Amino acid sequence: MNEYIIVTDSSGDLGEELVRELDVSVLPLSFLIQGKTLKDYPDKRDMSPKEFYQLLRDGEMSTTNAVNMYQYEELLTPVLEAGKDVLILSFSSGLSATCQ
Repeated sequence: MNEYIIVTDSSGDLGEELVRELDVSVLPLSFLIQGKTLKDYPDKRDMSPKEFYQLLRDGEMSTTNAVNMYQYEELLTPVLEAGKDVLILSFSSGLSATCQ
C-alpha cells in the first residue's frame, strides 16, 4: 500500500483504464450544457465526448465549473487522517480556478 496518493482533476483527460492502472484519484470537473450540470468522469458516464462535441457543432454553448472545496475535503480528509501524503496535480491557475 502506498504512503501517498496522487490526485488530479478531469482536466488531465486521463482515460478510465489509465486511472485504474496508475491508481490515480480523479475529481471530475463539471460542465453545464442544455441547462444540465454534468460531470466529466474518466469513464464519461454523464456524456460521451462524441455527444458533447456534436452539441457544440449544433450551436449549444457550454460552461465549466471548477472542483469545489467540499469535493477535495471529502476525498482528502480520510487520506490525511490515515497519515498519508497527497500529491495534487491540477490545471494551471491561468486557465482554471481549480488550483485555488
